[in-house]
Amino acid sequence: MADVGAPTIVAAAFLTEDAAVTAARALRDRGRTIFAVTSSPSAALEDALGASTPRLVARACFAGGAAGAAAAYALQWWINVVDRPLDVGGRPLHAAPAFAILTWVTLVLLAALAAFAAFLFGAKLPRFTGPVADLRLLCAGGSAWVLAVEAPGAIADVVRGELAALGGEDAR
Repeated sequence: MADVGAPTIVAAAFLTEDAAVTAARALRDRGRTIFAVTSSPSAALEDALGASTPRLVARACFAGGAAGAAAAYALQWWINVVDRPLDVGGRPLHAAPAFAILTWVTLVLLAALAAFAAFLFGAKLPRFTGPVADLRLLCAGGSAWVLAVEAPGAIADVVRGELAALGGEDAR
């Protein structure tokens, strides 16, 4: 038997973007946790959901790039100045221009890896199964905007009624 307080995902499809935006604002004002699944981006729906631009990826990209560049430069300096000081063609032991290429490549590589890892962390991926996994089928034709509301099991029927009253079709 299912737990009465376990979270349930209730979803409904809206045929127009305006209807989905109106419903999202109304549900958000009622304190509901809302997800949207659409076939195309919608700035109005993002505003209605209160979505903000995440800074996690940008900060992780900067930190990864800075750490990569510092580590690459420090490693090259240590190898050429401390560990194996070789005089090759009259080049000074600490030759910054010679270190630039590997430093840049390492900066780009670690920045990209950090940004990718931060994206996966921020999106809580990989997620192989979940309550919202099959909602893309509702808007596969490109003409529907799906709002999914997280509700405790006890009020799932109330949320279904709210979605239907706001113009949602096929509330599940």
